[in-house]
Amino acid sequence: MLQPQDSPGRSRSRRARNLNALIAAALFVVLATAIAAVAAVEEKHSTLDADSEALRRLGEVEIELRDLLSCSPSCMETLEDYRLRFGSDPRVVVLLRAAYQRLEDWEALIQLEEELPETARTAAERVQLAVVYHQAGRYREAASQLEDLLVQHPEDADLTRQSAVVLFELGDYEGTLARLDRAAGKLSGAQAAEAETLRGLAYFHRQDLARAEAHLSRALEIEADSVAALSGLARVLAARGRPERAQGLLDRAHDLARPTSPRPAASCASAPSRSSPAMPAWRSPGMNASGSSARCWSKPTARNR
Repeated sequence: MLQPQDSPGRSRSRRARNLNALIAAALFVVLATAIAAVAAVEEKHSTLDADSEALRRLGEVEIELRDLLSCSPSCMETLEDYRLRFGSDPRVVVLLRAAYQRLEDWEALIQLEEELPETARTAAERVQLAVVYHQAGRYREAASQLEDLLVQHPEDADLTRQSAVVLFELGDYEGTLARLDRAAGKLSGAQAAEAETLRGLAYFHRQDLARAEAHLSRALEIEADSVAALSGLARVLAARGRPERAQGLLDRAHDLARPTSPRPAASCASAPSRSSPAMPAWRSPGMNASGSSARCWSKPTARNR
């Protein structure tokens, strides 16, 4: 017996119901997967609290970082293992960040910081990322972070100073001076000294030695023990034909930079000379691992980075 055929309208209605059922099933799978992922993260975080041995060892790592100012191979092994075991537990992340800073493993620290989505970062975390980019010599990425922040906080004098440091590292001395002009009169203490030092070094690279000397001298009036200003002024005075005065400043800078070690005869190769003042918190990339710069007696020339 012949079966009645569906009308076109009834057939379309059935296909629509089938499609809706497929969509509902797909959404259910996505939702279930998301719930499972969140549960897995929460389980990882709760596992640390439930593991007394892991908490004890984490306490030992914290003491090592805080009191010994170091992170031994076993310390790093523990932190990296816990990072895998306990996900993004903030207690582990904070200590791992401190360990990378202590070891000056900037690329590892950048990788850790970049795991946090850009949209989820606070302004302070973006500044921190810019500082780490700077330490790693990734100046353009540091500049990008700071430029975005300055759009949101144009009156922030310290952000302006930090962006001037990065522009200096990129060889943009005009931009450096313009940024420092924006921050003029808004900085004090060590930050003001750093700004004057940076201004002096920018003029040095523009071969305006008189202004360079004036600003570096001003930096030393603000902070007499600034190694960056002392070594910067030594470079300027050497370039102006005053080597004896330059050597005296260089000796003093060397003593301040290494107060607990015997001082060898200071020379250009061993002088603690920073190309730019330090960014917040950590060592300036302008100083190499030994705290010296082989370019301290060089005549001012433009750098391409």
